[in-house]
Amino acid sequence: MAGFPTDAYSNWQWWYPIKKGAAMILDGMPHELRPTIQVVDDWVTNRKLALALEAKAGRGRLLVTSVDFAEAALDPVRRQLRASLLAYLSGPLFQPKVSLTADQVRQVVIPN
Repeated sequence: MAGFPTDAYSNWQWWYPIKKGAAMILDGMPHELRPTIQVVDDWVTNRKLALALEAKAGRGRLLVTSVDFAEAALDPVRRQLRASLLAYLSGPLFQPKVSLTADQVRQVVIPN
């Protein structure tokens, strides 16, 4: 998040990505999988949620996000978040630690 100024918690700028996205439920994923951008669930359901996660998949690496970037050009906040994520993906720090299978990725992006 080097190019997306934020604190370690949600402040005003997170309203825009959250409004145009939905949290992904990571229940059932490997315990070691930590969201790149985590959403805190309510105390009743207490699910592991993410707006973005990174993982190894086969011989590749991936970043999965549920933020809607389709109209990011119209929104300076989402545009900057997208630019920050793309810079991260193309840099040396993007080294996912946890491996996911194709079925696990499908479970996150196509919930039942």
